[in-house]
Amino acid sequence: MELDAVQFVLINRLCIEDVDIDEPEFVVFIQGEGMAVEEFVASLISTRLVALNGKTLELLTTECACAILPDGRRIAAENNTGRLKRWLDAYHKARRAAPAPA
Repeated sequence: MELDAVQFVLINRLCIEDVDIDEPEFVVFIQGEGMAVEEFVASLISTRLVALNGKTLELLTTECACAILPDGRRIAAENNTGRLKRWLDAYHKARRAAPAPA
């Protein structure tokens, strides 16, 4: 799943701990990025990686993994079977094998 910069920051945090959406630091961070908390929470839920349990954001994954691709795109996905790692390995292998731009 491709993420914007703010989603990427929060999914990385969720890999460590759940997040209370009423937490002042969370609210200040999201509002500082020009978004309403409700709008941002909806965008996280739309990734299908995150759920809102009462006022707490939680990952729906067993082993979420995040990566930044060489072109700057940010991604996150379930990796409990190693699928994301295999995809990243294939992506990087294909990228190295591609001819250099002229």
